[in-house]
Amino acid sequence: MELKIWAKSFFSIYRCLNSLIKSLDGYIDIRASTCFYSTLSRLTLCGTEKVFNDITTLINKKITLLNVKMLTEKLLSSLPENSARFLVLKYIDGYTFEKTAQSLEISTRTAMRWNISVLNKCADLLRAWGYSHKKMIDFVDNEKWIVEFYNNLLQEENHHAKKVAVILILNEVQKEYRKYMV
Repeated sequence: MELKIWAKSFFSIYRCLNSLIKSLDGYIDIRASTCFYSTLSRLTLCGTEKVFNDITTLINKKITLLNVKMLTEKLLSSLPENSARFLVLKYIDGYTFEKTAQSLEISTRTAMRWNISVLNKCADLLRAWGYSHKKMIDFVDNEKWIVEFYNNLLQEENHHAKKVAVILILNEVQKEYRKYMV
C-alpha cells in the first residue's frame, strides 16, 4: 500500500513541479548574484562558504524535484494509454471521479475501480524497479514537504481525512525556498 500512496503523491504534486523548479532557478540566480542577506534592520555580508552552501542546497532540491518529475513521467509512459490518461485527469489535472469518468466515457464506478487498479499497477512498477518505502524516503530526502504530503495521503487513505490542497503545500514550499533569498 505504501508504494501505491507514493505513486498517488507523485501524480498529485506533478502539476506543481515545473513551477517549483522555476522558482528554485530564480532563487539560485539571486543567491549567486549577491553575498548579502537583507533584513529590515540590517544588511549582512555572507562569506563565500555560506553562499556556496546555500546554492548547493538549492541545486540539490532542484535535482530532487527533477528526479520526482522524471520518475512520475516514467510511470506514466510505462502504463497503457487509457491508464495514463486516467491518472493525468484524476491526479495531475485534479478532476473528480465523475469528471474523469465523463472525459473517458466510462461510468463513475468504473473510474473508481480503475483508480485502485492503476495505482496498484504503479506500485508494482515501482517495486519492480527496486523501490521500497525506505528508498522513496531516501529519494525525496531533502524535500520534507513531499514526505509530509505522502503522510497526509496515507492518513486520508486510512482514516478518510480531508485531502490537503496542493496550493497549501505550494505555499509552504515557497516559504521554505525563500529562506535562501537575499
